[in-house]
Amino acid sequence: MLMSIMVSLTGCNVWTGSVDTLLSPPKLSKQQQEIYQALTNSLDTKISLKYPKSGEYLSAFIIANFDDEPTEEAMVFYEKTGITADETSLRINILDQEDGVWKSVLDRSADGSEIETVIVSKLGESDKISIIVGYSMLQGEKQLDVYNYSRNDDESTLTENLSDTYSIMSVEDLDNDGYNELLLISSNTASSYAEAKVLKLDSNEQYKLTRVAMDSSTTDYVQCLYSNDGTSKIILIDSIIGTGTIETEILSLNSTEYRLENTSSYENVLAVSTVRPSGYTSCDIDNDGIVEIPTLTTFTGYENLPDTEQIKMTNWLTYQNKSLVVKYCGYYSINDAYFFALPERWKDNVTIKMDNNKNDVVFYEYNNSLEDSTTELLRLTVSNEEDSELIQNNGYQLMHVNNGSYYFAKISKNVDSDLEISLTEVLFNLKFCS
Repeated sequence: MLMSIMVSLTGCNVWTGSVDTLLSPPKLSKQQQEIYQALTNSLDTKISLKYPKSGEYLSAFIIANFDDEPTEEAMVFYEKTGITADETSLRINILDQEDGVWKSVLDRSADGSEIETVIVSKLGESDKISIIVGYSMLQGEKQLDVYNYSRNDDESTLTENLSDTYSIMSVEDLDNDGYNELLLISSNTASSYAEAKVLKLDSNEQYKLTRVAMDSSTTDYVQCLYSNDGTSKIILIDSIIGTGTIETEILSLNSTEYRLENTSSYENVLAVSTVRPSGYTSCDIDNDGIVEIPTLTTFTGYENLPDTEQIKMTNWLTYQNKSLVVKYCGYYSINDAYFFALPERWKDNVTIKMDNNKNDVVFYEYNNSLEDSTTELLRLTVSNEEDSELIQNNGYQLMHVNNGSYYFAKISKNVDSDLEISLTEVLFNLKFCS
């Protein structure tokens, strides 16, 4: 009997291209066509729409309520065609509705060369809606600008109230007080040190700032994830600290003192303890809402072999009570995006070998050495749909299907050992990353 399981995965899929790389621009909706027509009528020139690279808004048309009026407005990013060398290429146009008809009410140059992302949100206790635009600059840096839009009678204004550089930007309620904060993380540059900042607006429209240093060896960042430690929200940042090497720094916002803290200052949570190869990024490996950090040790029997011949065990850590705690140990395949957690009775008693002829990962009862470890317990393999029937005919059971990959297990029967594993146990211990 075939068994299958579909697992919901944690992760972010970000499109990082631009409209220029597409064969044809995306088809516009009726509302977007009306906005586009109103925009081109106001400009009386040909334009090229520009698209954010990532985030919630991936359209050139950012349609939202930017002010306290009941109707929505539209922000459009575009470039004029045939511009001269001294003209700014990227521009912003704001369109508002009058009697249900879209009308261009403001046009201005943008503050960067490309749009990285756009976030529309209230920040802190302010009633104003912030339009947060991340730009990429010609020098390769990223710049953030926060705007407020207002319209009184026939006059429309787009006011910039904050500008800063960043590597990662996010808006989140970090201290669970019901108000969003703006998180900015920056890496080392020629003029500044790696640091993280949290900003929120008070009721007087003033930014409240707290900042903390990041690892000085950081050159860039892979991702920023949110989790919790059982009582409060924590921020996990996978940081690049060298060629092919990353670590995870853990931040939290002390709500009582409004102070951003980096747990690297805690003796038992040093970021150095999370250093590993760059492919091992943090994720919610078991989909329980808590992010795990992967670190590497060596499988039993491989300790004295050269590093290039070793098979590594992945240990997934969680942050609890200001400590990093091992949650799972087992085999993790980055290429095939799955993890098999060793049952507790298997730890130190089981090792693995690779059957390259069948593309199998094989688990064996460990018996003093790799050569003497011959009692097979379990095989795991991954294939495509075309080969799936043949694999099943060879005694493998289907465990999971995802993105065209078929995950199989084959259990050795009649093993005279308490290490024998059931199909249900295999199913329970298989975890999948997207």
